[in-house]
Amino acid sequence: LAGKTPMEEAQVDSIYDDYKDFVTELRPYFLVAAGMEKGDKAKLEKEVVIPARDKHVPAIEKFLAKSGSGYLVGKSVTWADLVISDSLATWETFVPSFLDGHSEVKKFVERIRELPNIKKWISERPKTPF
Repeated sequence: LAGKTPMEEAQVDSIYDDYKDFVTELRPYFLVAAGMEKGDKAKLEKEVVIPARDKHVPAIEKFLAKSGSGYLVGKSVTWADLVISDSLATWETFVPSFLDGHSEVKKFVERIRELPNIKKWISERPKTPF
């Protein structure tokens, strides 16, 4: 799941490093949306979520276009595909318009969630707020 070659492994790590930066930028909104801190969700969506999305989602689009396989790197699923698609799906529960205007990324999330074992787990797992 790390990539088929050392180059793919490095690309997977690079993609995830950027994604961690993305999630770090989204943290103020998450803390309010999850009820861990007080704040104005609508204001944070406008001032934090949308700018962070617009900054980082194009990189995901770029990797998807470059691979041409529907996965972020190479021709098969990697751990980054699993982690990032799950995180993006979670963000869509907080902000339903989160991936609006990013149809290829939305298709990527749906594609990963339709992998047989992932789909089975999603249908059977305990329900949680996130």
